[in-house]
Amino acid sequence: FDYDNSVTLFPAHKQEYTYDQACELILAAVKPLGDAYVDDLEHALASGWVDAHEAEGKSQGAYCSGPTDGVHPYVLMNWQGQVTDLFTLAHELGHLMHAHYTVEAQPYQYTHYATFVAEVASITNELLLAHHLIATAPTLRERLVQVEQEINNIKLLYYWATLLAEFEMKVYDAAENGEALTSVRLCETMGNLFRKYYGPSLEVIEADTYLWGALRHVFYSDFYLYQYATSMAAAQQIVDGILDDPGQAGRYLDFLRTGSSRNLLESLRSVGVDMTSPRPMLTVSR
Repeated sequence: FDYDNSVTLFPAHKQEYTYDQACELILAAVKPLGDAYVDDLEHALASGWVDAHEAEGKSQGAYCSGPTDGVHPYVLMNWQGQVTDLFTLAHELGHLMHAHYTVEAQPYQYTHYATFVAEVASITNELLLAHHLIATAPTLRERLVQVEQEINNIKLLYYWATLLAEFEMKVYDAAENGEALTSVRLCETMGNLFRKYYGPSLEVIEADTYLWGALRHVFYSDFYLYQYATSMAAAQQIVDGILDDPGQAGRYLDFLRTGSSRNLLESLRSVGVDMTSPRPMLTVSR
């Protein structure tokens, strides 16, 4: 099914960015968060808080160091100039600013926050970037390219993460019931979830059902991926609120300063998001 699910409407479209162009785009995209956020982010970019370029022996992937008292956070990535790098940089800079504001505002014991809220900050930046690129696209074709990119992002962070979380839950339930976790059982579970989430119009081939083996590293962190889905829902409601009423940006920055000093659900309620209600989920699904 993956080859059908990954088809792009614009196979010939190739958009590349320099690192400096990406920084300018992200700074423009986060303007709804207010001048203070933009100024602080611009300072971080100009002061070497991001190690973006490839170097011998450098780790792969992208990462932002967590809050550390007395040391500003760092982002590490390997810039390739693709649109995925642009969104990865926006994502990691969301983490960077979250860590920076938390350390500024909280004593050390409250500076380490859960993934449940950490990914809200990163995905908020991604959503603002997507909105900016769509709004400023010079042609209809380029606007549609950005819309497709955002649809794929929602599919990945919201629906795909939920599918994998449900797989994880079913495996845990089987283990707790004393059932054998054979490869046949795992493949059957994965295949059934593909059919449930994507419906009968997509063909699921045998190779797809072995995906649990390729992604095994995500299944040992207590529903780690599901928190991307909940964070997408929360971030979408936050962004919609700020774009409708710029005055809400101040509440969002206060949320970034909260760290772990408040209950996670209360922390999100302070910025207008009630994760005990279906509203955030409906915001993404509409």
